[in-house]
Amino acid sequence: MTPFEQRKICLKIAIDHRVVRLCKQITLHGGDSTSSEYVSILRRYGTWLGRKTDEINVTAELAGPTTTGGIVVILSQPRYDHPFDRGLDAVIEDCETFRTLDELFRTASCNSLTLRENVSVIDLLPFIPHPPEKLPSTFIRKAFDTCRLAICAKNPDVVLCSGRIQLPTQHYGTTTKMVSRKICDLKGDLARLETRGIGQLDRFDSIGLQGNGQEQVVMSRVSGFHPSCAVNHLPEHTILRQLLLLNTVKACGLYRGDWQEVKWMDSLRVECSGMMDKIKYNENKMRKLKIRGQSSSWRSTRRSRTVSHYSLVYFDILKNLRRSITRIEHLQRRQPTETYDNLLTSKLSYRCNDLSIVLRKVSKLFRRHWPRTKRMTDLQCLVDMAWEARKLAEDVIKTPPEVQNVRLQNIIRLEMSNLNACFIDDRIKPSYDLERLADVFLQMAVSVEDMLGDLLESENKHDVTPSGEKTRSSSDRNGFRHGEIIVID
Repeated sequence: MTPFEQRKICLKIAIDHRVVRLCKQITLHGGDSTSSEYVSILRRYGTWLGRKTDEINVTAELAGPTTTGGIVVILSQPRYDHPFDRGLDAVIEDCETFRTLDELFRTASCNSLTLRENVSVIDLLPFIPHPPEKLPSTFIRKAFDTCRLAICAKNPDVVLCSGRIQLPTQHYGTTTKMVSRKICDLKGDLARLETRGIGQLDRFDSIGLQGNGQEQVVMSRVSGFHPSCAVNHLPEHTILRQLLLLNTVKACGLYRGDWQEVKWMDSLRVECSGMMDKIKYNENKMRKLKIRGQSSSWRSTRRSRTVSHYSLVYFDILKNLRRSITRIEHLQRRQPTETYDNLLTSKLSYRCNDLSIVLRKVSKLFRRHWPRTKRMTDLQCLVDMAWEARKLAEDVIKTPPEVQNVRLQNIIRLEMSNLNACFIDDRIKPSYDLERLADVFLQMAVSVEDMLGDLLESENKHDVTPSGEKTRSSSDRNGFRHGEIIVID
């Protein structure tokens, strides 16, 4: 992947053109390089717990650099099986959460920030991978206090809050009021550094923590969410990856002091929040049916999923992609001059991103299980998915959408031709490559976002802000990898 392509792609999706414009280089201020007290606090706590030297050293390195200030990412708990004995680089490469954070900060800062060198990561429960409900309250309190003291000693400029600890409420009282008070007592001020939820905006831009000497340490706060939600649990909803990057860009912008909120950012957050509410509602509904014995096929969307499950998701997204193209046609007839707004509201690039990620997930699952199980159900799902993609390409090529914008016409025609070319016609064994299909959808998303970016730039030069959006400062608001060829027997 070329450096130019890297600016447009993050976490294997085309970056929203509005977010790309906000990615800038960042220069870290010179903090106190002689003060490494916060690292010492973590080291002492790890030693007190009896952790191995390798784990203590890597945890300290993740919490580095040994200077005050900067940006700190707050996560929940460490994993059970990090390869601490192989060093920091191996731990980052082996952990999808760390790899995701590293890529996010590299993209948001134009490669001036990395997890290895200048972004700190601290867990709310450092060194403790065990479920909180299995630990005594005094033990949990000490872990929270250690995290709080380490953060206060670090004195960060900005914290990106991506973790939350669910405490066992049933252990602490008999009424809701008593339970709530007990939980706050355990976490103390540290509760202010927990994520408020996906798409939830902070009420205040800055918060204060009480340090060891009773002083108030003030820092800017960004309410994020755990990367695994977007990358592992709900990968087909790539809008969550866009929000991950927006949160990271905001953290960098607050550090630089040039951050401004824009109306579209709230729209993105609201859409993500509403989507999560809908997912939770459906999960709870299916869970209740399962308990009552009325559903025998319930499976949480947060758990491991199969090729068959992803194929159903894929078909839904493909239908939405067809609707996006049809929507562009209808809008162009009614508002032929509003190309930017028409293309933006169609969500064409987002649908392409979704399809690209689902295809990669299916390809990965198929490679993992195929040599051993040779399950015909999975193979049939892949065949159906591929032929639906080919049918889409053939339909669009046969009857091109009536779009007045020549550039958009060319994008759709070219990518549909590329999609059709992914299939190798053979009378005996027709074949196709899932990774190539994914690459075509990704390239289409990149091309659409490029076009949107150029249209936005053109409108800004004419002093026109799309959709009547207004900016306000934050203080005003308290290379593509190809997989193996699959041959159909």
